[in-house]
Amino acid sequence: MGDWESEHEIRKFREQMRERTREEATSILTLAGLRPIRMWELANGYWPDVPTYDDVRKPWWLARTVLGLIRLGWRKRVLEIDWEDTGLREVVTADDVTKSETMVHAYSQEKAVEYLKRLRDRSFNVTPEATREDLVRELGRLRRTLMKGVE
Repeated sequence: MGDWESEHEIRKFREQMRERTREEATSILTLAGLRPIRMWELANGYWPDVPTYDDVRKPWWLARTVLGLIRLGWRKRVLEIDWEDTGLREVVTADDVTKSETMVHAYSQEKAVEYLKRLRDRSFNVTPEATREDLVRELGRLRRTLMKGVE
């Protein structure tokens, strides 16, 4: 294989990885009820930017959601979810994982969705006992908050 063919294969592989990780991040957020409004590709925050890590260095994603900016990215075996830029401070799980009030490590896509749903629900003050009226009131509060940012 010539140099041109090699470079073409590497570019093709990276583009496929980029599309797969974007689709994965979009799906996780959407399943959690936080459909991205806009997304930006970020450099991987874990693996060094050297050719020997090309096969594992997936891009990370920054998504604008109704809660604000949420960053998602794969490390070795965990998906790091960071919501520091949302202004929300909430530990979203009692699971034995790396976590803080602004981030959590999810060991699967399912756990990522679970943690993000919990963040969403707590940001809207939703509890399992919440009534329809409570939800409508919280959505109204959120709408007013979002509209303040537009004015």
